[in-house]
Amino acid sequence: MNFEVRACRGDVDEMIIRTGFAKRIISSVVEKMVRKKLGKNVEMNLHDLHVEIGEKARVSLSIDICMDRGELEKLIMEKVFG
Repeated sequence: MNFEVRACRGDVDEMIIRTGFAKRIISSVVEKMVRKKLGKNVEMNLHDLHVEIGEKARVSLSIDICMDRGELEKLIMEKVFG
């Protein structure tokens, strides 16, 4: 698994995931979390993950999520207008 961990700006650690293999593993874990939390079946493709850990943790994601249109409409109605 090829990823980079480095210290930057003194007491902040930074991790950048670059390989397709690691991204697929992370995508699979996040898909399962979304299914468990929302009860919705989704397909996920992680493009970029950047994590900085200092006094606070900061996570930046670039991600595509695909789901059935009807499921998306139900989700919006439940969570937004619920």
